[in-house]
Amino acid sequence: MKGTKWHSEISILVVILLIIAACGQTPEDARRELGKMNITYSDESFIECIKRSDILAVKLFVAAGKNFKTTWDGNTAWTTALLNGNDEIANYFLKEGNLDKDALYSGILLAVNRETPKILIALINILGIDNEFKEALFLAAASFNGRTDTVKFFKEKGININAVNKNGSSALMIAAYNGAESTVKYLIENKASINQKDIAGRTALMYACIKGNAYIVKTLIDNGAEINAVSKSGETAIIVAKSYGYNNIVNMLKAER
Repeated sequence: MKGTKWHSEISILVVILLIIAACGQTPEDARRELGKMNITYSDESFIECIKRSDILAVKLFVAAGKNFKTTWDGNTAWTTALLNGNDEIANYFLKEGNLDKDALYSGILLAVNRETPKILIALINILGIDNEFKEALFLAAASFNGRTDTVKFFKEKGININAVNKNGSSALMIAAYNGAESTVKYLIENKASINQKDIAGRTALMYACIKGNAYIVKTLIDNGAEINAVSKSGETAIIVAKSYGYNNIVNMLKAER
């Protein structure tokens, strides 16, 4: 037991020493430390360390000369951290303070897509984005299936649930079109306008009929969607569903009419 405890204490001491070494050492020292860890100093190895969330190795790579722009297989170190939902490493890159504006803005879109609220909040604060941009992010989140928590995040930050893009499409319309079932449910539960129309006069029900998602169509109908609403081009939900060959949706709409 004493031997086990002794080995454990030694291991902890080694990790602490490595962390200290990673901060403020020369590039040559950092590369030697990576070598001791059997890690090759290369762009590929750097990106792989990010993917497996090895924060110590990442810090050593940065001390050795790599940075957030280092690219392998089409992705930078920064985007890799975001794509893998690694808050710790993404925050480390943010705290380094050398990310340019392009990286920050691309990062905020990835944070919306990958649903990483901590990074999203940090980027919003750093960039000082206005309400109009937040609305755009809210609408973007609605287009990603399964990103309901991000939609909820912006709603709780005071974004108008019926905000629209340049085409007049609301979050509910966008979610209905993209088959984001949980988001559709959340938006309806939080009083999104069911029968709001875009600039072409199309409703969320019509958007859902374009893609033929029976669950979303039924959910919208059950919550008061107007089946006989007419767009500016004279289309109804039934006409839309029929034009895309969704006979099951057509039958459902006729039965509910």
